[in-house]
Amino acid sequence: MNEWGEILLTSKDSTRAQIAEIPKAAEHIRSPALVPVLHKLMLEDAARRKRELEEWAAARTQGRHIESSASMCWTIRLAVPVIHVQDARRA
Repeated sequence: MNEWGEILLTSKDSTRAQIAEIPKAAEHIRSPALVPVLHKLMLEDAARRKRELEEWAAARTQGRHIESSASMCWTIRLAVPVIHVQDARRA
């Protein structure tokens, strides 16, 4: 799963929705080894969302409509596996 995450992080063609699928799968594994890649995915999603929001706002100012995933916030989905790992460590 780490490799899959790294591939999506380095691909300019990957989408935020695809990035959000890795944590969804990671919830079932609950491995501390996934925390670094999950953290990178959270940072990348935040950066991409910021860019998308800026592009969307600029287009709106110009009276244009663009398709964007900027309205979607996957931060919770990205954070849940990390929370599960922390809970597993406490148990």
